[in-house]
Amino acid sequence: MLCETPFPTEALSDVDYIWVSHEHPDHFSPRVLTSIPKEDRPDVEVLYQQTRDGKVLAFCKAKGFATRELSRDTPTPLKGGLIATCAGVPIYDSWLLLDIGGVRVLNLNDAPLHSPRKLEQFLRTHGPIDVLLTQFGYAGWRGNEDDHALRRSDAERKLAMMERQIRHLRPKFTIPFASFAFYGHEENSYMNDGLGDVAEAARVIERAGSEPVVMFPGDTWEPGTTHDNRPALERWAELRAALPDRPLKTSPQHSWEELSKAADRYAERIAAANDARTLKLLSLNPILPALRPVELHLWDLDCDVRFSFERGLERIDRRTGDYDLRMGSDSLHFMFAHAWGTDTLTVNARFRADAGGVKRLLTTFGVDQLNNVGIRVSPSFLVDFPSHAFLLKALGRKLWSLRGQKHA
Repeated sequence: MLCETPFPTEALSDVDYIWVSHEHPDHFSPRVLTSIPKEDRPDVEVLYQQTRDGKVLAFCKAKGFATRELSRDTPTPLKGGLIATCAGVPIYDSWLLLDIGGVRVLNLNDAPLHSPRKLEQFLRTHGPIDVLLTQFGYAGWRGNEDDHALRRSDAERKLAMMERQIRHLRPKFTIPFASFAFYGHEENSYMNDGLGDVAEAARVIERAGSEPVVMFPGDTWEPGTTHDNRPALERWAELRAALPDRPLKTSPQHSWEELSKAADRYAERIAAANDARTLKLLSLNPILPALRPVELHLWDLDCDVRFSFERGLERIDRRTGDYDLRMGSDSLHFMFAHAWGTDTLTVNARFRADAGGVKRLLTTFGVDQLNNVGIRVSPSFLVDFPSHAFLLKALGRKLWSLRGQKHA
C-alpha cells in the first residue's frame, strides 16, 4: 500500500453501510470484511450492484452481514435520508450516486464512463452533480520495463478522461481519489515511473472548471466549504519522495508438481462451468481464436512451459524469446487457483508481454473471468451481443494502447 490508513479496522463496526463497487481485490477485500467482529456484522449492511449470480452478497450474508442488492438505476432510500442510485458498467464495475440532503455525490471509481455521449446521457438521466470522485491515474499493467513512454501516455489519457468527465458533468467540486498507487513488488516496481501526480490532477480539475479537493487519509471536508489543498499536497509529495527507499516485496516459488496439479484443476473447473461444445466453437473461431495453447517463460524456475486445456501444463525445450508471456511461478499458480487470477495479474503487472502475448493471455484465460462475473460460456452466450461488443472493445483498447511498445 502507498500509506497506512488512520482508519482502524475495528471502526468498521460503527458504520451503517459498506458499498462495494466490484470484485477487484483493491475494492472487495474479504479479509477486511471478516475482520469485523461477528457480533457486529448484522448491524453493517453491505450494498452491491445487481448481478447475474449474486455471489458477492451471498458471501457477505453467509458471513453474517446484512445485505442489499441495488437495482440498476433505481433510487434506494437508506438511513438518515440518504438516497443511493447504482448501476453496473460492463462487465463488472459500477458507479454510485448519493443524494445527501440535496447534495449529490457521484463516485465513478473505475467505472469506464468517459465518452461525451455517455456522460451527457448520464447527466440527462440523473441530474446535476455537486461532488465528483474519480480516477486520475492508472492502476494496472502498462507495458514492460522499457515502455516508459506508454505509461506516461496512459497517465496523460487518464487526466484527459477526468477533464472530459468534469466538462460534461459540471460538478462544483472534484475529489481526485484514485489512483494513489505504488507498485511495491520486485516484479512490478518499474511501473512507478509513469504514475500520475495528484498536484497535476488538481491543476487539470481547476482548468476544467471545477474546484479540486485534494485529501490525505484522515482528512475531512464538508461539501460546499472552502478546502485548503496545500497540507494534503505536501504530504503526498513527501510520501512520493520517500518511495525509492522502500524495500520491495518478493514471492515464493511454486514447484513443478504444484503448478501441474493447479493447471489440471483449472482445466477441470473451466470444463465443469461451461458448455463443452461452445468452448470448442470458440477455440475454432478464426477471427478471435480462444482457448488456444499458450507458452510461458517462468523466470524464477528458469524454464519454458506450455499450457493447453487438452494436455495441461508441459515443459518445452527452451527457445529464447519464443514465448507468449513471462512471469513467476507464483503468478501462474495464482491464475490457475483463482477465478479472478487473470484479472488480478493485469492489475498487479507481475508479468511481461507484447501485444500478441496480452491477446493470448486474455483469450486463453479470459473464460475464467467471464465465469467469475456469472457469465457461462454456452449457446446463449454466442448471441449475447452486448457482452461480445464490450469484450472486443476492451481488448481493442488494450491492444491499441500498446501500439508504441518497444520490446516484448
